[in-house]
Amino acid sequence: MSDYAVVRLCRTMSIRSTCVCALCFVFFTYLTTNGFNLNLRHALVFSDPTRQIGSYFGFTVALRKHGSRRWVVVGAPRGNYTYSVRRGVHQPGVVYQCRLDEGSLCQHLVLDSWDNTEEMLYDGSPVQHKTDDSWLGGAIAVQDNGERLLVRYKLLSDYQSLSSLTFLTETNSTEFVLGAPGVYFWQGTIIRYRAPKFYSSGTTTERNKEIPGSISATSVPIYGYLGYSLSSGRFLSAGSSHVYVAGSPRNDDSKGKVYLFEFPLRRAQDLKYIRVLDGTQMGEYFGGAVCVVDLNGDHLDDLVVAAPQFSLQAANSEQLVGDEGRIYVFINYDDGKFMEVTGDTMIMGNRQYGARFGTAVANVGDLNVDGYEDVAVGAPYEQNGVVYIYHGSADGIKHKSAQIIQAENIDPQIKGFGISLSKGVDIDENHYNDVAVGAFKSGHAVVLRSHPVVTFKPTLTTSTRSVSHKKFNFICTACLAYTGWHVPNTVDAKVTVQVDLSFGRANFVFKDFSKTNTYSYNTTLRRGTEWCKDLKVENAQRPLGRTEPLLLVMVYELANLPNQISQRIPNGNEFCLECPVLDSTQPNTITTMVAFETGCKSVVCKPDLNIDARLIGIREKFIHGEKPTLQMKVEMKNMGEPAFLTRATLVFPKVTPIIEIPPICHELLHQGRAENYTLICDIGYPLEKNYTMDLLMSMQDLPLSRKKLVFAVNVTSAGNDVNPEDNHKDLVLPLGIEADMTITGVSSQDQIVHLTKEATYINDLMLNHTFQVWNLGPSTVERAEFEFQIPHQYVFPPVQEIFMRILEPQLQALTHIICTPVMGFTYWNPSIESPTSHPVLSDGEVLGGEFHDIINRRPLSMSRRSIAETESLQKETLVDSPLNAAVQDSTPSTSNFSLPPSNRTLFLNCTNPKVDCFVVKCSGGPFLPNKTQAVVTFQLRPDLEILDSQLKKKDILLFSSLAKVTIKEPPDTVQPEGHNHERLNLRGGKLRKLSEEAYVTVIGFFKRQKKEDLKALKKAEVPSAEVEGGTSFQAEVVSSDEL
Repeated sequence: MSDYAVVRLCRTMSIRSTCVCALCFVFFTYLTTNGFNLNLRHALVFSDPTRQIGSYFGFTVALRKHGSRRWVVVGAPRGNYTYSVRRGVHQPGVVYQCRLDEGSLCQHLVLDSWDNTEEMLYDGSPVQHKTDDSWLGGAIAVQDNGERLLVRYKLLSDYQSLSSLTFLTETNSTEFVLGAPGVYFWQGTIIRYRAPKFYSSGTTTERNKEIPGSISATSVPIYGYLGYSLSSGRFLSAGSSHVYVAGSPRNDDSKGKVYLFEFPLRRAQDLKYIRVLDGTQMGEYFGGAVCVVDLNGDHLDDLVVAAPQFSLQAANSEQLVGDEGRIYVFINYDDGKFMEVTGDTMIMGNRQYGARFGTAVANVGDLNVDGYEDVAVGAPYEQNGVVYIYHGSADGIKHKSAQIIQAENIDPQIKGFGISLSKGVDIDENHYNDVAVGAFKSGHAVVLRSHPVVTFKPTLTTSTRSVSHKKFNFICTACLAYTGWHVPNTVDAKVTVQVDLSFGRANFVFKDFSKTNTYSYNTTLRRGTEWCKDLKVENAQRPLGRTEPLLLVMVYELANLPNQISQRIPNGNEFCLECPVLDSTQPNTITTMVAFETGCKSVVCKPDLNIDARLIGIREKFIHGEKPTLQMKVEMKNMGEPAFLTRATLVFPKVTPIIEIPPICHELLHQGRAENYTLICDIGYPLEKNYTMDLLMSMQDLPLSRKKLVFAVNVTSAGNDVNPEDNHKDLVLPLGIEADMTITGVSSQDQIVHLTKEATYINDLMLNHTFQVWNLGPSTVERAEFEFQIPHQYVFPPVQEIFMRILEPQLQALTHIICTPVMGFTYWNPSIESPTSHPVLSDGEVLGGEFHDIINRRPLSMSRRSIAETESLQKETLVDSPLNAAVQDSTPSTSNFSLPPSNRTLFLNCTNPKVDCFVVKCSGGPFLPNKTQAVVTFQLRPDLEILDSQLKKKDILLFSSLAKVTIKEPPDTVQPEGHNHERLNLRGGKLRKLSEEAYVTVIGFFKRQKKEDLKALKKAEVPSAEVEGGTSFQAEVVSSDEL
């Protein structure tokens, strides 16, 4: 059988069980503190005067008032005696009584003088007083008038083992009861003691004892812990004046039960149960604490039942849940009928893991003197401990806490705050109850005193009920008074008045011509007298477009806040008993409104709005890259009554952002990856006729894949539009792609003079063909392919001879380009052939490499905008030469180029079926309009001996290479009107035969006399021209007699 019993009391006391406390865990979380009328700044904090560690000082607390003296009684159930007679006893427990009016001194109460001794009872039965670990002070009860104090004490005898906690009933000081949850194999029972006393010997008094027949009871099982918590109250309007309440937290498979009962007429009978309340969750410890309190002011007591180990369900595996705790509130409807009113909105404090909200619950009386009793709930394991104050109301209880008191806001050293709570007692005689709170882990007891509560009575009026929307002025009058129970005769108030703060359409105007829409002032109010102030209101100097009434707001508060949390004042000094706080249950604002006169026939205006939008400078479609911006003109018209709150909503694609948003507009933010954005434009004044907006959009970020742009415009107002069908318009703008890819070319030699004086050939002559690929726009070309065809060898069975060797091209590009020869062709590598020397002229000058820097480079270009249609080349058939094939029609003639005489010229190009051309294909991009170019340079080495062998009677050879470009991406790109295919012929220098005896290569023009003759010869010819379809290189041979 158990050797102890623990009772938690609400109306008369608060107590705790050692076995419960041994399972507690502490978790620290942040909690916002709000203040009402319990003062934290001037809290009285008491600690164990012996500074014993682990004495559990503060495990129980009670406020006691008797006559003019005031105390807080504090239990330290694991404390040791300090006086010499009992120093050998191990942790018997100590009770202290601390004066509240004499420097906060705590006195050790000597309640007995027993050691571990034996005593004989009145009937001769021996009693062993075992005071080691006796938990004296584990529970404390104080009579309402403070005359008597009851303290829990453990007693062991040879024939019974019973631990008890007693308390006095509120109406009868001669009666008290105790709970014994450990008897009968932890079934538990309730014991009542009352007069008359029938034995008294020395310090021992025995009263009439009643123990119901709990052993035979079937309502409470073994290990039900009946009597774990205990209280009494007036629950019935008729019959017995008092009904007892007892908790059985391990009953019903640990869900818990609470019993409302009366004692039986006969001792052998079981308790007479009036109502049984059931817990809802296994292990929640329903009934761990009970509190009797009249929450709704109907003079019948209601019941608050705590379940400090109630646990939330985890939302995920990472969430820590358990032992958050909650309270159940049962409203009494008489005759044993109760209704639980918390429902789904469970009262759980801050719902902190491990907080054990509800470990202590106390009736603190009517703290704010509103006619309803209030409750305090302790959560000692939430951070350093928290106490919540909940106000009663006509509906039962206010679910939102009126005040949250954190230990750290009083003293950071306090821990375990809220393990015990006293009932409310007015210890400072200011007519408002005060509360004591225990903090057992750090060994503290805290007394919180209350302030008087004032309630403001405001009025806010105006001299007119409506004003014109164009111009107005009127007077606003703000008045304030206050009431309260035992409040001071004067209070200082701070008042703030605001007018149309949201829209800024009005201001307060003062004699010094200053203006503001918010005005604050302080004033001293007298109880029972209303104080008023007049303020002049005028319209602001800005367009008035909204028809919402002008909103005037008056905010009022106390100028001095005595309960404002700051550093605590030691010993509670300077506490102001009469300084009031504002009733937090009442609003601190009042509003009034002034309507606008709209000029409409009815309350709701009937405008006739329509909207139109057009794109400036666009006929059919917009070409990508054609213009960097696009202008839209939006026009709104109103043909009906004034349109207030006129708003235009414009929807644009995100790829066409507005360059400068008008001041009356703002962008509406969209969640996610929206393709459009919305512009909201508030016109700002009543739209009576027309309004126009010009918007400029950027078109530089348009993706080439976009085929069209869709714009939407809409106009609305606060009225009922007569014809809403024309309030919306959609614009669809088709998008097109046009690009002009252009090839230009240049040859490093325009003319090669071939002298046949000594029959020696130049074998290391190098020629350059350079091509430039441009995009003339207007749209970007993502990828283009270009192909180069260079005459390479001639073929006629069975002979194949290479007359032009091609090196790997050199690339220069502002974009990515890759070039590869077509299958079957290989670039020539000069490093594997033996070098040959240059021939020398008669004056010893070396021709070739040293004169490359002075080459006359003439560009040859093709542009679709300027090239004429292709014409056929003149052609001639040479019987003696297989190379003289027919020249195809692809080589053009222009005003800048004339073909050499056909009877003297051998045409060498890729249209000749006897000529095999070296083909190189390149691919790359992107090509931005007028910004990106690719330069491809081919180095060529002609074989003059082979070429000369084919000329025979001809003395001019025209050599042409071909280049063409094709747009691949975007695939639907349109070429500009008037442009032809992207082909270009590049012609090389003319090769002329001078004699039969020696060969000399002339590059450029030389300054000596024979070179001047060559220059004159070149000048006489028409220069190479722009040719559509490619670039050309021409070589001409001149006979010796022509020099």
